[in-house]
Amino acid sequence: MQSSPEAKTFYWYFKPIALVCKILGVFPLQNILKAKNPKDIKVRIFSFAHLYSFFIFASMVYMIFYFSGFMFNYNKSVYLLIVVCVMILRSFVCFLFCGSLSSKLPILIRLLDTFDRKKTPLLIDKNGNNVLRSFALWTVLPMVTGFIAIGISFMESAQVVLETIPPELGATNVAVAAYFFGGLSIWQVLPLLMYIYFSIKIKSNFDIINDTIARKGYSGCIFDEDIKYPEDMAEAMEYFRHMHNVCSKSVHVLGTFYGNFMAIDQFCIIVMVIANICTFINDKGHDSHLLTLTIFNILVVVAVLVISHQIKDSGTKIVDLLHGIVFSRVSEKCRTEVST
Repeated sequence: MQSSPEAKTFYWYFKPIALVCKILGVFPLQNILKAKNPKDIKVRIFSFAHLYSFFIFASMVYMIFYFSGFMFNYNKSVYLLIVVCVMILRSFVCFLFCGSLSSKLPILIRLLDTFDRKKTPLLIDKNGNNVLRSFALWTVLPMVTGFIAIGISFMESAQVVLETIPPELGATNVAVAAYFFGGLSIWQVLPLLMYIYFSIKIKSNFDIINDTIARKGYSGCIFDEDIKYPEDMAEAMEYFRHMHNVCSKSVHVLGTFYGNFMAIDQFCIIVMVIANICTFINDKGHDSHLLTLTIFNILVVVAVLVISHQIKDSGTKIVDLLHGIVFSRVSEKCRTEVST
């Protein structure tokens, strides 16, 4: 069962986002501009895309060194210095993650695209036939949100660094170094935003399956033993199982893709938050920018944790929906599909 060839699928909506990421040097996909299908996407370590990504990152690091020499004011606030050092370390970790593990990204993109390609009228998808609404939801809104998040992180990171670079270097050198340092925040923000984006899409796919089962009468009802099920119950259950497996595989790939990185990144954020709190206590002069940066990082982490929990709930909801089906009123094939 396939959707119509003219229907827009996940890859069509995601492609502009992937192009922006490639321009910024994050998650370099080699031929994202030419690839018309996610199975044609190529990722090679020794490619122009990866060299470009390395050039962008290395240029920012070099410009920081050129204008500041990585000379920080150790006497002003040791806790603030810890924040800056952790931010530098986090940027390097995120850069290595985006470069080394980007080879798994096409698999996830292909799985999400496969779900859309295999949609049929059986599934209830409010946005499925509305290209404009889907484009606004899966392309425009994420890009606007991403640019706002990057802008906040960029400005606040730069302002924090301004407090640690000795003014003796000159106002121009200090400002340029600080803003290039703010540019490194792109690698700190985008990987987590992409995780949230992919997670929301996976959750949406799970919800489409769950809503269809509930609203079209394919679910079980413990309190109604005389319930009548649709005639296509067996075929529908087989289709739902297959689509649910596609979503479950997407969750597995996403977890494999982000697993170790998320642990390291959240450790860095915890250290930053602790150092920020210590800075607030010991030096009231940095409250504004540090507070904004701290709240921003906490909100991103909370969003990651919340959406991760929601995926789990949406993925297991099908068990509750099918629990209570009266097996004597369905075919043997349907019983097999439900029990699988």
